[in-house]
Amino acid sequence: MHMPSRWPSIPSPQCVGKHGSPDTEKMRAFLSTGFIPETMVLFHPSGSDAPLIESLAPFTKGMDMKEGRATAYVCSQGACRLPTTDLREMASLLAVKTPRKSN
Repeated sequence: MHMPSRWPSIPSPQCVGKHGSPDTEKMRAFLSTGFIPETMVLFHPSGSDAPLIESLAPFTKGMDMKEGRATAYVCSQGACRLPTTDLREMASLLAVKTPRKSN
């Protein structure tokens, strides 16, 4: 997949999911709650809205949801890690702390 020439050296996530679905909103909320310096976060909607983001960011073409769940693609320096649907794994790839579960 072609990446921009000025891709950040810090890992940056691409979130692929359905607008409004609980798992997508949870992933988007996680990405917006903390400070991850020099990081570019993109939301890639699945379905009919995908062509718009793919025209603006062609490197997102081919990024799909896995197992019907919101999926993160963490990319850095022109390469993406294997996609994950797990927030803790995504956080580990981004080297950020995961929020604690509330009881």
